[in-house]
Amino acid sequence: ELDKENKPLTDALEMLVQFAEDAKQAKTSSDVKAKGWGRKLKNALEVVSAGAKQLKELKDGGEALKAMIHGVKELASHVQLHNIPDFIKTLHLFS
Repeated sequence: ELDKENKPLTDALEMLVQFAEDAKQAKTSSDVKAKGWGRKLKNALEVVSAGAKQLKELKDGGEALKAMIHGVKELASHVQLHNIPDFIKTLHLFS
């Protein structure tokens, strides 16, 4: 569990979950883009990247992080936010 000091990280993880929900409910990729998810995802992913070490130290945190990032990449490609998978590569989350 993340403590109160990690509110930005917790908020960023919640934002990734919200993106997944919005992307799954969207009828078109324009619906997702209109909500500004490209920019929001980049900001959230930068925070997650900064806190990745902490997440990996949690029980099953590393695997959960991998699964979440993989899901974000898949959904981003599906809703035509093609710059997000490339952006994720630049963060070197799993190197």
